[in-house]
Amino acid sequence: MAAKKNKLIILDFDGVIADSFNIVFGVVHDAFTSIGMVLSENEFKNNFLTNPKLAEQKLVGDEKKFVDLQRYIHTNVPIRYKEVKIFPAMAQVIPKLFLSAQLVIVSSTQSEVIIEKLK
Repeated sequence: MAAKKNKLIILDFDGVIADSFNIVFGVVHDAFTSIGMVLSENEFKNNFLTNPKLAEQKLVGDEKKFVDLQRYIHTNVPIRYKEVKIFPAMAQVIPKLFLSAQLVIVSSTQSEVIIEKLK
């Protein structure tokens, strides 16, 4: 019988476990371009540290364009996420943490994409 793990560790995926900034920014930038808008790297950094969907909705301001933006992101993140790399230190630390604690990963990225990346 496995030992009971009394500790819980919550980790964010993007930027903590995975070096995903350039990939995520690229997809979101391209999504804005696809609806006729420009998103600079500074705008991305200043607006997307909290809830990305709320930031996108605020910046777009138009419901139809927002839906198109979300469709583009949802379609392209899984494709481009294959390029994301796990930070080497985290690849070593996570298995050790798992031995003594329950691990929970939070992210605004689609769960299926993260699960595939962690295999």
